[in-house]
Amino acid sequence: MIECPRCNGQGYIYKGKIEQDITLYICDECDACWEINSEITYSNFQDLTTYLMQRGIIYDQEKIEDLGYL
Repeated sequence: MIECPRCNGQGYIYKGKIEQDITLYICDECDACWEINSEITYSNFQDLTTYLMQRGIIYDQEKIEDLGYL
């Protein structure tokens, strides 16, 4: 499993699918996220809530399908 660079390994990265057909890499601890096929580093993460808000999606109302850990 890949440790999250944002929370210093306290969380692990999984592939998640949002109902609106958005697939991301997401930390199970701090909700850092990365777009698929991007490098998972501290310098390029986005906060999941902010990422979804920028796309008009409210985090609390979305269900994230867990597609497994990396």
